[in-house]
Amino acid sequence: MCMIRNFIKVRDTVKALLIKHPELRDNDELLILKVNEIFGYAKKERHSKYGVGYFIPEKLLLERKIIKFESIRRVRQKLQEEMPELRGSTYKRRQKEAEYVKIFMERL
Repeated sequence: MCMIRNFIKVRDTVKALLIKHPELRDNDELLILKVNEIFGYAKKERHSKYGVGYFIPEKLLLERKIIKFESIRRVRQKLQEEMPELRGSTYKRRQKEAEYVKIFMERL
């Protein structure tokens, strides 16, 4: 039961982030960091030599306590399949490119 509850929390969180932050629709890496920040597993660092970034404690990674990257990506993918308005700006471009490749392959 706890696993299902956690999945629903992650799904709701990802959905809210995709609605509020359209830039996350095409950026799984940043989406993953934001989700883990909301759940308290990642911390935004402002004083890095590289600028603003995120910190995830090694202990959490080793103990597999963070929200799994692949789970977040799959939830995002399923939400975008079910709700086309949550698709990113590169979706149409990728679809068009796939169409061109298909046409090209048919001519070979």
